[in-house]
Amino acid sequence: MDISKKRSRSFWVKLAALPAAITLLMVSVLSPAMASAWYDWDGMDPVIDINGKKLSITVFWPPSLTCEIKKDIQVKVEVPKRSKARLLNESSLTANGCTVTTQTVISNQGESDDIGDRDERKGRGKDRGTADITVRLRSSAQFTVYVDVVWNGGPVQTFSGPANSKVEGSVKLN
Repeated sequence: MDISKKRSRSFWVKLAALPAAITLLMVSVLSPAMASAWYDWDGMDPVIDINGKKLSITVFWPPSLTCEIKKDIQVKVEVPKRSKARLLNESSLTANGCTVTTQTVISNQGESDDIGDRDERKGRGKDRGTADITVRLRSSAQFTVYVDVVWNGGPVQTFSGPANSKVEGSVKLN
């Protein structure tokens, strides 16, 4: 077999494999986006100003369980000791004939709060340049609560936990 026929056959084999490679690439890239698009979420987001920058905390849950949420969703934000923070926006959502609101409490690290007992774990309550976030969503159903935090316009962190417990995370404020 001469070289030109071998090169020609090699080209057609590579060309035949191209659609499979493109399909594999598209499935691997689009699968996560399609999976999240198939499952709907309801969410609410209090917005807090910390030293002139915005912190948005969005709490997500399955919309079919909105009526299972008891009372307000409690959001506690502890900011560094020397920070100036104020609530810009509190959220409310009505779905399936039920209304859910957030109750947001802002405190400086090291102070007590009116949502629950202060967390005395190592490292908490110190001025570390972070915002400590605690979300409590009480419900008669069991499901996962997701919390998406955006600091100054860019996504920072997503954390999750079961309903009826504290969902906690810390965000570095640079």
